[in-house]
Amino acid sequence: MIDFLILIVGLGLLVVGGDVLVRGAVGLAERLGISPLIIGLTIVAFGTSAPELFISIKAALSGVAGIAIGNVVGSNIANVLLVMGIPAFIAASRCDEKGVGRNILVMIGFTVVFMGMMFDGILTRIEGMILFGLLILFLYDQFRTAKKAGKENRLDYHDEVENIPSSN
Repeated sequence: MIDFLILIVGLGLLVVGGDVLVRGAVGLAERLGISPLIIGLTIVAFGTSAPELFISIKAALSGVAGIAIGNVVGSNIANVLLVMGIPAFIAASRCDEKGVGRNILVMIGFTVVFMGMMFDGILTRIEGMILFGLLILFLYDQFRTAKKAGKENRLDYHDEVENIPSSN
């Protein structure tokens, strides 16, 4: 019974934390003058991936690399199929914002690179640095693209996201 109560409280905290994260991310996008899509691809993605990162680091330090790899693969499967699938099942999701198609191709490309690196069953430090370098290049490109686009492509999310914070 106590486990069930802890599960319910944990889910409640997850919902509240997710709401705070989204409101803060939209507020940050407004203050920086960039698209909420870019904030979603960076700040929200890092925030929601932090637990996986810490588990993978702990697993790697403990010599249980299989947990780290399984964590990455499982997280990607859950994000694409579960996190995008269930909301789309409930209501159609618009995916026509500028840059979505390009980011899908980048995600597929990075997945292919990762699969190629894992083909021999070993992910080396050099390959880890390459993956991290690709992440840095991707983030740089996203911020450069967002700044170039300016405020012209921004949408008003105030109807969908309430109580957007105005201060840092």
